[in-house]
Amino acid sequence: MLKPLHDAWGLKRLFASTYQAASGAGVAGIEELSGQVSAAAASDFAALAHDGAAVAFPPPKKWQVPLAFNVVPLNYVLGEDGYTDEETKLRDESRKILGIPELLVSGTCVRVPVLTGHCLAIHAEFERPVSADEANALLAKAPGVELDEVPNPLAVAGRDAVSVGRVRKDSALENGLALFVVGDNLRKGAALNAIQIAEAMLA
Repeated sequence: MLKPLHDAWGLKRLFASTYQAASGAGVAGIEELSGQVSAAAASDFAALAHDGAAVAFPPPKKWQVPLAFNVVPLNYVLGEDGYTDEETKLRDESRKILGIPELLVSGTCVRVPVLTGHCLAIHAEFERPVSADEANALLAKAPGVELDEVPNPLAVAGRDAVSVGRVRKDSALENGLALFVVGDNLRKGAALNAIQIAEAMLA
């Protein structure tokens, strides 16, 4: 998805935050999230709005803290540089997939309480000026990409196409674009992680 943009305008800097579904951790991830949601449904889960300990969730196994009604910003091996191994792979694989070894990449990988559908919030800086209209016109013709006003995990579940939306000029970056990308991680292979969905999104 970024490859045609790079070919047209020359990608030089990439900031990406991934929002990864529970199924990215396999069946165990789905079962853990489902068990936590069931525990909440059996109690007054609305109380979580004022007390994070209001629900007695089953002890988490896949992640350090409960995923249900929560966000987990650390669910991989943390390196000495402060980046997780998944964030390091996001940088390295982005450079490899796009064929830009010098590409500047900074990423944050987060686990969210969604069963299926990895998301990426992307802020990209290019060598040449590009408008949102130009980017949308190019993406509309890209294979495996569908433009959507509100890309979201439920809309892509069970579908092969990657959904792209919120394409806009990034006011904080020279020649920058911001966009939101969603894909069904279960349609992209058996060994599920953010890198695989990124490969489909970046290519």
